[in-house]
Amino acid sequence: EQSIRVWLCGGEIYVARDSRVAHVFRPSFPYKIDNTQVYYNKIRTVEVWFDDYKDYFYAADPYASTSLGLGIATRHARSMGPGE
Repeated sequence: EQSIRVWLCGGEIYVARDSRVAHVFRPSFPYKIDNTQVYYNKIRTVEVWFDDYKDYFYAADPYASTSLGLGIATRHARSMGPGE
């Protein structure tokens, strides 16, 4: 979500050529990934940042428009308040 936020708000990301980035991989995941949380995060990002384009997301991913997605959309609409 942060890279999308930077892009949509006119920010910039700079490359520090002297920096090093690394990742240490584990032999297995120490925790289970819940796909419901993955979808929740995707839908939340779409609802908050992709106003005019969210229909494309829901058309490409029909599962997102189930009750999981509708619950997030409803909460987002409520948080906006009346008339917004």
